[in-house]
Amino acid sequence: MLRYLILLFGLCTTLSLTAQAPSGNWVMAFVKAKQPVFTMFQEEGSFELADEIPQDSIFLYSPGLMSLHFTQEKITSYSWEGEEGWTSKIVEDSIYLFGQRDTLYGVFNKQKIILSSTLDDRPTEYHFDPLDEDDFEAPELLGFSWKVRSKGHTLDRALIRFSLEPNSSLYNYKPLDMGPMKAFEYELPPSTPEAGDQEYGIVYLFKKSRYRVDGVFYPARDDSEAPSRREIRLNKR
Repeated sequence: MLRYLILLFGLCTTLSLTAQAPSGNWVMAFVKAKQPVFTMFQEEGSFELADEIPQDSIFLYSPGLMSLHFTQEKITSYSWEGEEGWTSKIVEDSIYLFGQRDTLYGVFNKQKIILSSTLDDRPTEYHFDPLDEDDFEAPELLGFSWKVRSKGHTLDRALIRFSLEPNSSLYNYKPLDMGPMKAFEYELPPSTPEAGDQEYGIVYLFKKSRYRVDGVFYPARDDSEAPSRREIRLNKR
């Protein structure tokens, strides 16, 4: 009887640990980094930096480009550096990812993964959000025009194109390879020279049908505030 109780306890513990581990597809929502603040003083009509060690005192937010894909067999990431495989260690709500170039560590739950890197020289957090889709494929974006649907956003109803060497015209972007999805980086100028509504971000895209591509993005306007998630849809024209 004792033997069966021990086996049952071990099985329950294994299932509990399995249920706690992250699964599915995640995308980087934003990066939160603590930045140094330098003291300046005026000398003979010009401003100079004080000769002292700067104090870290403010957090700034910026978009990031990285996706994490968890399966039972492996963990794979895609970023500016390309594809990379990871091994992991889970301790309650803490997670450690071990790669060839770096070790990432942090915390997670069903709504968020927050990681830091051993390579960063100041406190930095990489925030990941889950995607609802578990199984999708990268869309073919080149050679077509796409009508944007993103309610309440500047890009809504815009006609955009993708090129490997985009020119300077607005709404012409270079697609980025992200394994089972695609992405693109965008920047929108301010509406007027005096306006503070300049925007930039990363859009993650995945194929929904032959003529439709869905995605998510996190537009950044003020680097003192964390970007919020928005949805986007591209319809082939």
